[in-house]
Amino acid sequence: MATKTLTQQNFDETVTGNDVVLVDFWASWCGPCRSFAPTFEASSEQHPDVVHAKVDTEAEQGIAAAANIRSIPTIMAFREGVLVFSQPAHCRRRRSRIWSRRSRHSTWTRCASRSPSRLRPSRAEERRRLGGR
Repeated sequence: MATKTLTQQNFDETVTGNDVVLVDFWASWCGPCRSFAPTFEASSEQHPDVVHAKVDTEAEQGIAAAANIRSIPTIMAFREGVLVFSQPAHCRRRRSRIWSRRSRHSTWTRCASRSPSRLRPSRAEERRRLGGR
């Protein structure tokens, strides 16, 4: 089953009229979106019982704004018209520890493209903050 293009006219009907719908929010200028497209297309062929749909965020800015899209590509899964999953597809998330004034450690999720060396204090800074331990 090929992917379906969603617009303002058919978005609600598609999402509420099917059991499971995967929606890919993308743009033509987005490199990660173009890289993810073959994977999404292959998934639609392997799972014909799931509706695979795409929303061009440039052409359908109203849908993107209503869905609160902040990063593309973003995948959303709807089950019986209810949003059950939303994740930017290009961002591989890792956990790293950084120091904060309120607590000894705080957890922060970041994209893999950021340099971890700028986010973590050096060992000497850690010792100073711990009072020379």
